[in-house]
Amino acid sequence: MIATAGTGPDLDHAELEPAVRAIEVPVLLIHGTGDRIISHASSETLREMIPHAELLTIDGAGHLPTARYPVRVNHAIRDFVDRVHGVPRPEVAWHIGHGRPHKVLYLSSPIGLGHARRDVAIAAELRALHPGVQIDWLAQDPVTRVLEGAGETIHPASGFLANESEHIESVSGEHDLAAFQALRDMDEIQLANFMVMDDVLRDGQYDLVIGDEAWEMDYHLHENPGLKKTAYAWLTDFVGYLPMLERGSARPRSRPTTTPR
Repeated sequence: MIATAGTGPDLDHAELEPAVRAIEVPVLLIHGTGDRIISHASSETLREMIPHAELLTIDGAGHLPTARYPVRVNHAIRDFVDRVHGVPRPEVAWHIGHGRPHKVLYLSSPIGLGHARRDVAIAAELRALHPGVQIDWLAQDPVTRVLEGAGETIHPASGFLANESEHIESVSGEHDLAAFQALRDMDEIQLANFMVMDDVLRDGQYDLVIGDEAWEMDYHLHENPGLKKTAYAWLTDFVGYLPMLERGSARPRSRPTTTPR
């Protein structure tokens, strides 16, 4: 990539420009100003050539903003499609008053059923402290089996969650699991599940979101603080991913140290 960067694609501009100007479908261009592979100016040129094209510029973003800024790109694509198809997205009015029941959205990790047991206990304590509170669970199997047995309410959007347990099982040996590496390899799953949570929060009126080892909530809200709409509580058994050197060269290696004399 270093050798080819800056050389530009081998295109016949005499053929390219008429083809581009003939595009009649709606077009959204997404480009970062820090892209060192394909210049941002190329998208500005395309916007001028394509009738009614839109350009979203992400300041400072490099190549492939879909990977570094996936939530922002997903929002841009959704909003673009809604505009094209005339889908109204009215703002949800936040009703404040003593007559409105308090609502809690609860995310419980399916990786280890110990989460489900303590989460059901926390929910019971919440109801004892705040009678009438409504708790909706955004969860997946096997947590949902525990919740259903306890008479809890599963949010319908739970059916759209990507399966985290299946991923963990796929990378587990008979008595072996590289837990930290397995979490590192869950980027797509965690992004997909965050987008589900984001949609639920956009359409609902929740006073509190609780996430028990909901890593997607922790990471993507940190990366997109402007999406915070309410109060959040995040529970976890550990913070941070550690390199496991005995797993081989594919894992991060520690830096050499000098023994003092």
